[in-house]
Amino acid sequence: MIKKKYPWSKVAWQNWEAMLRRASTYKPRLYHCIVRWKAPKEGMTKCNTDGASQGNPGSSAYGFCLRNSHGDLIYAAAENIGITTSVEAELRAILEAIKYCVAKKVEKLIVESDSLLMVKIIKEVWKVPWELADYFDELKREMTKIEVTDYLANLAINAAEKKTFRSFEQLPSMGRKIVNMGKEQIPVLRVRTKRIIQRHA
Repeated sequence: MIKKKYPWSKVAWQNWEAMLRRASTYKPRLYHCIVRWKAPKEGMTKCNTDGASQGNPGSSAYGFCLRNSHGDLIYAAAENIGITTSVEAELRAILEAIKYCVAKKVEKLIVESDSLLMVKIIKEVWKVPWELADYFDELKREMTKIEVTDYLANLAINAAEKKTFRSFEQLPSMGRKIVNMGKEQIPVLRVRTKRIIQRHA
């Protein structure tokens, strides 16, 4: 149980008392970085994507939003995709965002994901998991139709229907707050128990 909850622990557990004492006093090391959304250049659109899974695998959702060079919301969507992994949710977020942009004839797009894994897979630095090969092949086909320059996921996890937002006013309060913070270049403090690679969001 301890190894499952704290797989990184190198402590050799000798008895229950030592194990309970160690678990009750455990404090994870926290890493933080400042994240600031950067607006795209004039005439370009920026798409931020996210995917989430409660349990991994578990109930999952993806989300994406499009913003212009002024930081104004163009479109956003979020959808529950059932029981799957966070990796699939991240990939589906990018795929659905690209498909929407192709359909709406968005000419120049910058795609940003908070998933280093997805970035490496798309750039073909890392191999795509075999179970996601079909989604990845579809993504590559869609990306040939558009010039890709190189929050919403958790919102939909407990909702069965797809949610779309075509104006700033339609966003929930947290979504409006995030968009406004990006426009005003207000940095966000991101804290995790794993080391964070500093980059723009």
